[in-house]
Amino acid sequence: MASSWTDLAQQMTEMYSQANNKKTANDFRNRHGQNGEGEDPNTIPYKFGRFVDRMKKLNSSDDVFTDRQRAQFLMDAGTRRWDQQSLTDIETVVKHSMTRNDKTTNSAAPKEIIFNIDADPTANKARAEVYDADTNVKAGRDGQGNIDVDKVTKFRIRIICPPL
Repeated sequence: MASSWTDLAQQMTEMYSQANNKKTANDFRNRHGQNGEGEDPNTIPYKFGRFVDRMKKLNSSDDVFTDRQRAQFLMDAGTRRWDQQSLTDIETVVKHSMTRNDKTTNSAAPKEIIFNIDADPTANKARAEVYDADTNVKAGRDGQGNIDVDKVTKFRIRIICPPL
């Protein structure tokens, strides 16, 4: 699974980079609502696979995925192949970053997210680890066990994939 995710990780890193993430945040909000919960008319709640599977290449109307790749991604992005807490962590980080506003201007102020892929030949499911990209230390958790997103200014998500 790792090799099929490498190109996607590069695309997602570019999409969530500082240079592009305001556009990505606007696209995200238009699709998933101002808080990512599908609370606005004609929006749906954010789930990891729902946003990525319809991703367009930057500065292009071309899809990131072919139909075959999209089908494979949607199979690979489900809870059957993923550690549930890892999916929750990714969704928490993306939702926080894409819905964050500058308190002074009340305009979109998303945080940068970098994605890395590693293979683990002994893994049965994919999992993710969230890091503070500035310190390269795992992101802390709050009292409820969720990623403490407010204490990180730039995220790195390391996705660890099992063999195909």
